[in-house]
Amino acid sequence: MRGKSIMFVGDSLSRNQWQSLTCLLHSAVPNSNYTVARVDDVSIFTFT
Repeated sequence: MRGKSIMFVGDSLSRNQWQSLTCLLHSAVPNSNYTVARVDDVSIFTFT
């Protein structure tokens, strides 16, 4: 998934799926660097 983006649009169910995905990705590569940013109502989780 290098260089790819995923966007979740929807309600609280989508938010829960987004949180689960970020936890899953972080647990798969626990020593990776990442940033979390929030712009208005959009949360951005980026692996660097």
